[in-house]
Amino acid sequence: MMATLSLRVRASLKRKVAALATLAPLALCGAAEPTPEDVVQRLLGKRYWYGVYVQGKKSGYALAECREARVGGRAAVTMNLQMWLKLATFGRQEDVEIADTRTYFRTGELHEAACRFKSEGKEMQATVTVRGDKAVGTMRAGGLPPQTKDLPKPAECLRDWVTSQCLAAEAAKPGEEATYAFVEPLTLKEYQGKVVLRERKEIVVNGVRTRVGIFEGRIPELGVSGDMVVDERGLVLEQKVGQMFVLRLEPEQQARDVRYTADLVRLGCLRLDPAPPDPAALRGMRFEIHGIEDSELLVSDGRQRWSAGSGGAHVVEVVARAVPAGRLARLPVDREKFAEELSPSPFAQSDQLEIRALAAEIVGSERNLLAAASRINAWVYKNIRKVNSAALSNAAEVLKTREGDCLEHTVLFVALARAAGIPARKVAGVTALKGGEGLYYHAWPEVWVGDWLAMDPTLDQDLADATHVKFCRGGVESFFRIVSIFGRLRAKPLDATTE
Repeated sequence: MMATLSLRVRASLKRKVAALATLAPLALCGAAEPTPEDVVQRLLGKRYWYGVYVQGKKSGYALAECREARVGGRAAVTMNLQMWLKLATFGRQEDVEIADTRTYFRTGELHEAACRFKSEGKEMQATVTVRGDKAVGTMRAGGLPPQTKDLPKPAECLRDWVTSQCLAAEAAKPGEEATYAFVEPLTLKEYQGKVVLRERKEIVVNGVRTRVGIFEGRIPELGVSGDMVVDERGLVLEQKVGQMFVLRLEPEQQARDVRYTADLVRLGCLRLDPAPPDPAALRGMRFEIHGIEDSELLVSDGRQRWSAGSGGAHVVEVVARAVPAGRLARLPVDREKFAEELSPSPFAQSDQLEIRALAAEIVGSERNLLAAASRINAWVYKNIRKVNSAALSNAAEVLKTREGDCLEHTVLFVALARAAGIPARKVAGVTALKGGEGLYYHAWPEVWVGDWLAMDPTLDQDLADATHVKFCRGGVESFFRIVSIFGRLRAKPLDATTE
């Protein structure tokens, strides 16, 4: 079952690439405060290679470059960041390719933001294309028909790339900051980012003393942050995301020499001493967790409660309790009250014909929400083959391939539940596994059956055990917060109960 935990790492990597894309021009501009045209002239034809390291192990390489383009007869420029990774999950190796591409007209307006994620023959693409006074978001995956959605025209433009570069100018002082707009195709939303100059100092680079600036980049709404080391030319020498991932500027041959493969599931594990021998039996659990700085991750609800611990730690108490029979609800539910948890999304297409038909077949005439959700839980567990997957899969694709890890199981469960009229949402956090070393990053669903209840179709649990510690709920963007804590957390079990 441990293999089912891998996708949380993959989603974190995608968030890292998207964040790096916002910083790529900083690696290429000069010391003087640039105009958009200055940036274009300095970027064109330049190729910068980076080695990708996971806790010191070489795990891939990246390329940032800028090319001229034409869109509808107009001059344009394309900023491209590609990453090639060799990853492992419990020894199983996978090659992953991720790309983030931005196309701007030379007059500055954004034409298109796109991302592509490819692994093991599976490919997903998401784009936001500006068309006049609006934009269109498009998702393509697994040979399925594209999904489209009308969006407001984004504010992002080439000047945002210039704005995020200005702090590389020699005149900038520690504490100065710049903001920028950033469209994320995966979430079909636009965010505000911030870059802050923390300090200037001298370091030795390839045997030469070099004056550099230390920058911190943040996208506050997503909880994503990363540090950069930038020299006086405005060239990024090193980029760190969270406590685990580092990109380091290298000559092409060195960058592409990938000899080591990091097992990301094991590296991200919060090791416990002792690890619970039978997590599925636990109905109450308390953990002391060190390293959480983002208060948005301290999710308290009827299932779990956070409190302050010693030495800056936080203590979480989780109680896995069934919904009392007297509170169980029946179909149909108030669709207005649960509009968000019943609506289709780009990843959970509950309005897709095949998903609606299957949901009706599974649930049948059952009106009890808990019994109906249990039928869906059992079907997903029995019919989805447990395999590692680096793909950012959606429910329709999972139904087609019938395989995947925790995210594939969760997204299909959510789509089927919503199609059946059962409010459902995705959550993410950590959980223990039988025979494991501690807490592993994981995704599972919650359903409303008269109250919110955590289930786990990956582990065949109608009542998710008390080692399931939730850090975030909702769609893709909420999971991105995990990237900042991956590899940073430490946990200690305090006590456990089986009743």
